[in-house]
Amino acid sequence: MYEKGVGVKENNKKAIKLYSKTCDNGYAPSCNNLGLLYYNGNGVAVNYDKALELFKNVR
Repeated sequence: MYEKGVGVKENNKKAIKLYSKTCDNGYAPSCNNLGLLYYNGNGVAVNYDKALELFKNVR
């Protein structure tokens, strides 16, 4: 919701924080979404290595 601004003001920093927390707990869709933020540089610097690391958690 924070990434897209659905029902709340768009806030990529908060989206990253929440995606990180749920990805760390094994929720694959969050790992994918966080990887896309790093891949596209939305709210963070583009980091393809970090994006690949996160995409590897998606199964």
